[in-house]
Amino acid sequence: MKKSSLFLLMVLCLLVFSTIMEQFIITDNHYYEFYGNQMSYERIVGLIDFQTRWSWVGYVLLPVIYLIKFSVLSIWILVGIIFFGYKTSFKKIFHLVIVSEFVFLIPALIKVVWFGLIHTDFTLAELSYFTPLSLVNLFDIERLEPWWVYPLQSINLFELIYLLVLGFGVRNLIKQDYAEALKFTIPVYGSGLVIWIVFVSFLTLNFST
Repeated sequence: MKKSSLFLLMVLCLLVFSTIMEQFIITDNHYYEFYGNQMSYERIVGLIDFQTRWSWVGYVLLPVIYLIKFSVLSIWILVGIIFFGYKTSFKKIFHLVIVSEFVFLIPALIKVVWFGLIHTDFTLAELSYFTPLSLVNLFDIERLEPWWVYPLQSINLFELIYLLVLGFGVRNLIKQDYAEALKFTIPVYGSGLVIWIVFVSFLTLNFST
């Protein structure tokens, strides 16, 4: 499948999941319950109205955000490949990044099914912290420092599967065996992931103080 078709399919799936969550699973009552002790009734109504009127902006920005994400990650991997003395093209890496990203549609689907069909009596806090098969599930989130939540969410089974899929694709690009490809993929992708986790944790720490 062409890169453009894969990208559109990825964005379409994300838009479908997002639409289902916002239109059919998350209700106004969830906002009233979550913000009831923080805002007045009028402010909550205004917040809901604002999100309803401007939700289309998120849908429009979604493909832009993912295009930037895939491009930055592809450039990062390309730099790593060049640094390790291998050769390939940006287009091939970009295609590999898109294919690997489909792994993360699995937890997104699990989230929709879990809150849409199984655990329907949920809070917005439970929804935002929900990360299937991650280390954060081993802890009591209410007792964790806010800046610890995202790192623990990021260490999950699907991140590992993504890394293995990415390594399999890199193997084909650099024409090496799988073990050698993982020796390259783990430090290159892992360093980028660590930088991103530190960045998000830093923002969380600053906004929570």
